[in-house]
Order: sequence, then structure tokens, then C-alpha cells
Amino acid sequence: MLVSLIILLLLVLGFRYGLKRGLAQTLVSLIGYVLVLLVALYFSSPLGDFLAKYMPSLEQSQGQQATGGGITGIFYKILAFWIVALLAGIALRIFNRSVLSITKLPVISQFNALAGGLIWLLATYVIIFFGLLLLASSELDQIKLSLENSQVAEFILQETPLFSSQLVQYWQEMR
Repeated sequence: MLVSLIILLLLVLGFRYGLKRGLAQTLVSLIGYVLVLLVALYFSSPLGDFLAKYMPSLEQSQGQQATGGGITGIFYKILAFWIVALLAGIALRIFNRSVLSITKLPVISQFNALAGGLIWLLATYVIIFFGLLLLASSELDQIKLSLENSQVAEFILQETPLFSSQLVQYWQEMR
């Protein structure tokens, strides 16, 4: 019973979070974070080499400084990654605010909120499914008994259309 209540509460919270965020903000954020990561990875090496060349060395010997290797090169590449990620993240926030002002129009706002709620409900459901799958594979009898006594957990594990039978069978074969 308690497991069912927790699952239902998580689903309601997921829908409510998506309702508040909306579809547009969810998609812009997801795509934006991937782009920020790719930009930071792409520019961190050249910027790190530039910083290693013109900034003071962290090593005692000056032999490795010219090649950008060693602790100095690694440190400045990591520093460059975070600098680029921070700047790209700030640019993403500015872009996010300007684009999302369109979603405040009455009809678009309602559709955006409802679609965001449904997307987050689906995402929460999938996360709960994988969490239940991990718990179901537990060796502890108390956890298995709690899941068996929960109608909602049983429904999710048995009736999830795309995942259930194939994934549960695969998971149990791996154990």
C-alpha cells in the first residue's frame, strides 16, 4: 500500500513539474545542455593549450610546459572546459528567456503546459519502472513482498507496453 502511494505521489509530482516547466522549456533546456556540453568539449582543448602557453606553469620542470602535457596542460584544459561551459550556459539562459516569452500567449501557454506535464509524467513513469525493476531484482524478501503487495508496482512491472516482458526477462537472465 505504501509503495503504491509513493509511486502515485511521484507520478503526480512529475506531471506537476512538467506542467510548470512546459514542453518548450523542457526541450530547449535538454537540447541546450547537450549543445553546451559539445561546445565545451570542442573548445576546451585549444583554449586549454592557449592558457597553458601564456599562464604560469604549475610544474617544477619547464620541459613539459611547451607541449601542454603534464599537470599544467591537464589543469588548464579542465579550467578551459569549465570556462566555456559557464559562458555557453549563460548564453543558453539568455536564449531560453527570449524564446520562452512566446509561450506566455494564452492558447500556446495552455498547450505548452499540458504537453510538458505529459512529457514529464512519461519520463517519471519510465524512471519509476527502472527503479522498480532494480528493486524487484533485490534478494531481500521484505522488498519483494512490498512490491508484490503493491497493485500499482505490479501493474507497472507487468503492463508497461514497450519494456515489461522483454526487459524483465533480459534482466533476470543477467542475474
